[in-house]
Amino acid sequence: MEFKKYKLKDLVKEKTQGVNTTTDEIKYVSSGIKIIQAKNIKKYEYDFDKENYITLETYNQMKDNHKLKNGDILFTNIGSQLGNCAIFDSNEKCIITWNVLKLVPNKLVNNYYLCYYLNYKSDFIRTLNSSSTMPFVSGKTITNIDCRIPNVEHQNKVVTILNSLNNKIKVNNQINNNLLKITNEYFENEIFYKNNSNLKDYKLKDIATITNGYSYKGSELVKNSNIGMATIKNFERKGGFKLDGFKPISTNKPKENQYAEKNDILVACTDLTQNAEIIGNAILLLNLKNFEKIVISMDLVKVQSIKGNLINDYFLYGILNSKEFKNFALGYKSGTTVLHLDKKCFEDFEIKLPNVEKIKEISKIIEINYKKISKIIEENLVLEQLRDTLLPKLMNGEIDLDKIEI
Repeated sequence: MEFKKYKLKDLVKEKTQGVNTTTDEIKYVSSGIKIIQAKNIKKYEYDFDKENYITLETYNQMKDNHKLKNGDILFTNIGSQLGNCAIFDSNEKCIITWNVLKLVPNKLVNNYYLCYYLNYKSDFIRTLNSSSTMPFVSGKTITNIDCRIPNVEHQNKVVTILNSLNNKIKVNNQINNNLLKITNEYFENEIFYKNNSNLKDYKLKDIATITNGYSYKGSELVKNSNIGMATIKNFERKGGFKLDGFKPISTNKPKENQYAEKNDILVACTDLTQNAEIIGNAILLLNLKNFEKIVISMDLVKVQSIKGNLINDYFLYGILNSKEFKNFALGYKSGTTVLHLDKKCFEDFEIKLPNVEKIKEISKIIEINYKKISKIIEENLVLEQLRDTLLPKLMNGEIDLDKIEI
């Protein structure tokens, strides 16, 4: 297969840096037209900002090139997410902010192929950083990088292969989100909303133990290690566990109980979000990624059911993951820019629980669902590894697709 050399600027018909919300005096509102910032973009996927929106009136006054259309490429060229690339695959009204670069490909390149190619080149693009403070590569510099691109027919075959993997990952994530929602709603309905008889009052401290996280030093954080540290970045803002929040750490100082094992419960006690979306949230550590050990950071606590007591860890997670506990915990937060949770909330929280047989029935159902979620996470890790292994080979033409019927 022949690959032709281009500059990236030869492959795009439009390059637009997002709107500067400061100099353009754009005011954010609590609901309205959605916004995508650099922090919302990962490799191959994006989310919308959950804290800031603009009004329809503001949107209508904006230049068209700051607005997104289905198929546009989103590229982060400013900040810690530098080099991440995703396709905007929605017909919703949406804008990008100053730390996102929008690229609109021309007919020489499939937009998905270019997205995969830029993710493949992300390590190289990060070496072009021109700032000593916040990572930054100008749009001009990015569009001047050299690209080796095959013909569109070959590009389409590559996209078919990689999209099949990414689409499966996306479907799996949707299944897990639905399972998580169903499980949470089932637990809350059974425990908090049904008129159960013979309920008994318990304090959380009587049925669970609390372990503070490890107070680490910045010098202990490293690029590679067989030990990972669980952080508040493991917490999805909308609830649930995410794998990409672990930080490699090199240390032998944590106490034995400051390590976490699979299916341990962690609760966030620090929050940097404006709307307290993380603080007081619980996650079940459903996967350790590729780490042999996981340390709990000082921003978290580990909560475990007392062995031989009334409940197991799955039931305990249902309690801590409930709206009731979250709302209770919010009453114990303090701070402005950085929120902190007073751990006294774990001592003071009370709950009414049914009899042992009912608890066993509920525990069995939620355990089955969480084990399904864990299995899907493991499947996605395999799919991601396969995708990331194939990506350089496909981008370099090491796999002969002419002999493969796609």
